[in-house]
Amino acid sequence: MLIMAVTGIWPAAAAWSSNEEERRKALLSYFLYGCAYIIWDNIPRGTQISCPHLEKSCTAAYYSDRKLGVSEMVPPPPRPSTSSPATTSGRAATSRPAACRSASRSTAPIRKTGNSSTTTRSPMRTRFKLWWRLVGSAVEHAAGLTGHELDFRTLFQAQEEEDEDSTSLAEVLEAMAAAWPEDWVGATTVCDATNSPMHPHRETLRGFFCPTLREDDKATPKSVGRRLKKHVGEPVRSGERTLILKSQRDSHAKVLVYAVMTKT
Repeated sequence: MLIMAVTGIWPAAAAWSSNEEERRKALLSYFLYGCAYIIWDNIPRGTQISCPHLEKSCTAAYYSDRKLGVSEMVPPPPRPSTSSPATTSGRAATSRPAACRSASRSTAPIRKTGNSSTTTRSPMRTRFKLWWRLVGSAVEHAAGLTGHELDFRTLFQAQEEEDEDSTSLAEVLEAMAAAWPEDWVGATTVCDATNSPMHPHRETLRGFFCPTLREDDKATPKSVGRRLKKHVGEPVRSGERTLILKSQRDSHAKVLVYAVMTKT
C-alpha cells in the first residue's frame, strides 16, 4: 500500500537469496535498472538479515561494484528504498530497516495515505529526513486516521537499542557455548560464573547480565534467569553460524535450565 501511494504502481517482490554472492550481484542489477524500491519476500521466519552488501547500500551515499564479466567498477544511479515484509521475514538483524505491520485492506491506498499537512518546512522527526518527509509522515498520518498512534522516531530508537542488545547476546551465547558446550545449566550456575573473578568469560557475562552493577556488586540467580528467559528461542548470527538459546524444565530440580545450540 505504501509503495502504491508513493510511486503510483503496484509493487512486485523479489526472492531473498541465502547466498551472499548472489545477493551482491542481484543488488547491483537492481540499482543499474533503476528500481524505485526493492521488496524481499518469502524470508524464513526467524532469519537474521546480516548482509554486508545490503548494509553498504543502506548507509553509503553512493554504491559501486564490479560489473559482471568485465574488470570495471560501475556507479549505479541513486539507490532505491529497501524493505522486507514483516509478515514473512520474521526478525531482521540489520539496524537499518524497521518493521511495522499493516492490517488495512483498502483499495484506495493513495487517498488513504496522503498527508497534505507535511510540507518542506515541517520539522524532521527522524535522522532519515527525506524518507520521513516522503514516506514516514504519510504512514504516521494514515495510522492516525485509523485511530492508531505510530511514531517512527520512537520505533527507530527502540530498533537501535535492540541491535545493541543483539550484539551483546551473540557475545554472551558464544561465551556460554564455550563454557558449557551443549550442556544444560541453570541460572544459578551462570550467575556463579558471572560473579567469579577467575572465570575466563566473566567480563562478557557481567557485561550482559549486570551492566549497571559496580565491580564489587554481585549478580543474582533471579536477575540472570530473567535475562535468559527473555532471549529463549531468539537466533543470533555469530560469524558463520547461528546461535540459539534453548530452555527446558529440569524435572528433578524443578527449575529452568538453558543450553546454547548452534546451526551453520
